[in-house]
Amino acid sequence: MNAILSGNRGVFLVGLLALAVRLAFVWSQGAPARLSNDAVEYDAYAVHLVSAGEFAGSLPAGERASRMPGYPLFLAIVYFLCGHSFLAVQWAQCVLGALTCLLLYVLAQSLLEKPWPLLCAIACALNWDLIQSCSSILSECFYAFLITAAFAALHRGSWSPWTRAVGAGAGLGCAYLVRPEILPWALLLFVALPWLLRSFPRKAASLGLLVVALCAAVWTTRNFAIFHRLVPATTKGSCTLYMGLRLPLRDSAELGPVYQPLEGLDELERDRSYRSAFQDLRRRLSWPRQVKAYLFDLASAYYPFLPDYDITYAFLVPFFLFGLWTARHRRVFWPAAGVVLSLSAAFTFFGGPVSRYRFGFIPLLILFAGLGAQALHERIRPKLLRACAAGWGILNIAVWLLAPSWRGLVLHLRDVIWR
Repeated sequence: MNAILSGNRGVFLVGLLALAVRLAFVWSQGAPARLSNDAVEYDAYAVHLVSAGEFAGSLPAGERASRMPGYPLFLAIVYFLCGHSFLAVQWAQCVLGALTCLLLYVLAQSLLEKPWPLLCAIACALNWDLIQSCSSILSECFYAFLITAAFAALHRGSWSPWTRAVGAGAGLGCAYLVRPEILPWALLLFVALPWLLRSFPRKAASLGLLVVALCAAVWTTRNFAIFHRLVPATTKGSCTLYMGLRLPLRDSAELGPVYQPLEGLDELERDRSYRSAFQDLRRRLSWPRQVKAYLFDLASAYYPFLPDYDITYAFLVPFFLFGLWTARHRRVFWPAAGVVLSLSAAFTFFGGPVSRYRFGFIPLLILFAGLGAQALHERIRPKLLRACAAGWGILNIAVWLLAPSWRGLVLHLRDVIWR
């Protein structure tokens, strides 16, 4: 087995495994007959890009910035090449998913000792979150690919600092154009990079910062030309802020129904109405209830039932938590840890309790799981580590086999704690 998985042959086989698993899942699920929720908007923007060459949505007036442009542009490229085919999008995302596994190997190889980089790649290939995101007409698969590519470039020691800075800046800048919540940490990262990575020149870090800033400037300038106001993200910012506080409390009868704006408002007017609704909601809620609501959002981002038990994610949880704890003494891991922590914070306050939000940074969690496993291997006897990992695996299998009962128990505990 070691001979089969050694060197480039092992990486190639893991890439094939990742691609085969994703294609098999897409084949078993089939292309969606019709889209719903966020996917409808992404598709509408992409179709309009192909047909009219303009970034606009599907409303009669045409929303212009309710979504970031990155993922609709990816869809538009697929539609231009293959026609309006959801199956072609799924195939393209399967390729991106397999490449994400290979990029994670490249990243882990720069930071971890053998055999952990290859094990990280295998975990990525078999991760259920990443597999099912290839089948959805949603941005998480593309987002995960860009973030992993950015950090693989940043830590590629054989490249010059200038190339690493441009590669990481381009990856994070494009990731911002897919989902805007990464922008604050991306900018801060390059400002702090000479301190985080002592050998990294300030001028190279400044170049990476410039690349990210240019991506943000292009989108913000385009929005200013259209709306004559600063819109650095989307016109749904206030909506996601409101939902982040309201959706965890949606069963609270005294709050009434979830706010819906009046018909006929344009996207800026809807944004302002949601801002007023959020401010009104905050006035009505005590601080303890607000804290409980946001803790519910945070817990939901790491929730293992989707609704089936995600054993490929749950098994890694203690390892990546220990890896994040270990990283506090290893500054080279701080850039990636900053992404995990900043995105977790963003999804706590924006959007509401949605577990798929973690899909975009699962590769980094797998990296930290590798770090945690490596650190445990250094601290305790290998036989004891294998025994503990086997016991934890058996417990996860038991939960997976009895998932409906366990999920019922978890939901009961949720009701006891949060209501």
